[in-house]
Amino acid sequence: MSRLRFAVAILGALLASICLGQKNRVFGFNSLQRLTGNQAASKLKKPMSTGYMVSVIGNFGGTFTVHGMGSSNSGRQDEFINIVTNEPLIFQAANFTTLMAGGSPASSAGSITYEMQLYDGSSSSVGAAITAPVSGTDAGFNGAQAVLSTASVPGNGLVVLRLSRTLTLSQLAEGATTYTASGTIVLTIN
Repeated sequence: MSRLRFAVAILGALLASICLGQKNRVFGFNSLQRLTGNQAASKLKKPMSTGYMVSVIGNFGGTFTVHGMGSSNSGRQDEFINIVTNEPLIFQAANFTTLMAGGSPASSAGSITYEMQLYDGSSSSVGAAITAPVSGTDAGFNGAQAVLSTASVPGNGLVVLRLSRTLTLSQLAEGATTYTASGTIVLTIN
């Protein structure tokens, strides 16, 4: 039996674009770092009268380990990211790639289908769906948007972003190989 190890990392997982009047501020962090609302606010030196609040806490990274051979697909793997906001938001997928092996494209080995959706609540208590799911496979996910409108912001400000992945492998996937894929979720505060 061959053993195939597959790793997925959303590199540069989140870019938050925060608009203050005429100034745009961008914050980026990868799947190992966290930027909370208090840290973001202290870096912005925003006036107290602005009254907006956005906090994003979670991890977009994921890993699949595959044992055996043949073509198949994994079950859906979900990541839940906690958001606290009193502002409308747009989450947009950008720069998602095909499977890579050692820095070279390996799309013949398989693909990843991504899906994102916004819910009311928190990662420990996911509530009703706020948006419809948006999905795509590999680079076909680029441009997909989950939009939290002003009217949809919950009264308590608690929102959950669900990012899901399903790995599909072909018989051309090699054992004892680490495949990677990357992408960015861009957060814009309207």
